[in-house]
Amino acid sequence: MAVTGTGTQADPFIVHSYTEFISLSNHVAVEDSSVYIQFFDDEHPNQTINCNSYGSEFKWGQFTGKADVTTFINLNGCTIKNLLIDENCAMFYAVGFNDTYPHWHAAKIKVSNGAILNIFASAASSKLIVGQVDFFNVSISINSAGITGKLISGVANDKRCNIDNTSIYLDHSKLYAHLIDYTNITDSDMEFYVTDMNSLFLFQYCDVIGCRIQGKLGGLFYRTGNYPSFHFDVIGYNYGSSSAEAKLVLTNCVIDIDISEATLNWTGAPIYMIGIYNDASLNTNVICKSHWVPNYGVPSDWNYMVHEGVESIRNGSYLNEKGFVCAIVVAGG
Repeated sequence: MAVTGTGTQADPFIVHSYTEFISLSNHVAVEDSSVYIQFFDDEHPNQTINCNSYGSEFKWGQFTGKADVTTFINLNGCTIKNLLIDENCAMFYAVGFNDTYPHWHAAKIKVSNGAILNIFASAASSKLIVGQVDFFNVSISINSAGITGKLISGVANDKRCNIDNTSIYLDHSKLYAHLIDYTNITDSDMEFYVTDMNSLFLFQYCDVIGCRIQGKLGGLFYRTGNYPSFHFDVIGYNYGSSSAEAKLVLTNCVIDIDISEATLNWTGAPIYMIGIYNDASLNTNVICKSHWVPNYGVPSDWNYMVHEGVESIRNGSYLNEKGFVCAIVVAGG
């Protein structure tokens, strides 16, 4: 088939395959600095694109947003699955360029309403999203067997990714950099399984609101240098009282992380699920105390919310009653 439509909001480009979709990469604006792309027409929603059908050597190329253009991508209930992201490549890339500082010609990509499942990173340089990319109502599962990091990465505080009403399942091997940075995440459900955290953590420069964060993290926990000195922060840390200084702010979140099999290379140093420094605040309602590193006590000064037992905070129905939005976490394709 071929791409149809004109790319306007009323008449979006209709794509039916990877080849048709990637052909619209870096596309010029067709309406008010915007271009609209939809997977399949309204009479045939909820289709599946199985990238295995492109052959065993297939690798997903980079869909690039054009500078000064917002690209709206409506998955239309479509599931894209079994894809390998090429090295030095992001599945969605929206950075733009800066020709004369501080004049930033931003690209923006907004992806909604579907699923992207069983994503594999072919190299440490493979990413899911880079730049001002937004996900709304998307289910994502990532399976990375190698050494990767910054799979979801904004550019700076004023050019962040935005993830809303989305589920993210990640089965990961070893981190060389933080998994998610410069990203706002709201009303989403995340589940992470990382074999080797090393000296890194999950979030940096992120605001996370109304989310559930679950999973299991392992490996050798160690911290070198003064960053901050001799602490290990599992999720991340909030340093300073102003938003410009904050590395991670969590509000109205449920955290249920198993670190019972983690090992340490020093004795007596504190481990924090979230590190709070320099009079920063902790606004998270629920932090689960179970599955802690053996022989290490949970810090007594955390702001725990009283809850009805460990199992209740793992129950989506219970959390929905309390005002949380719990998306469906999908393990694979």
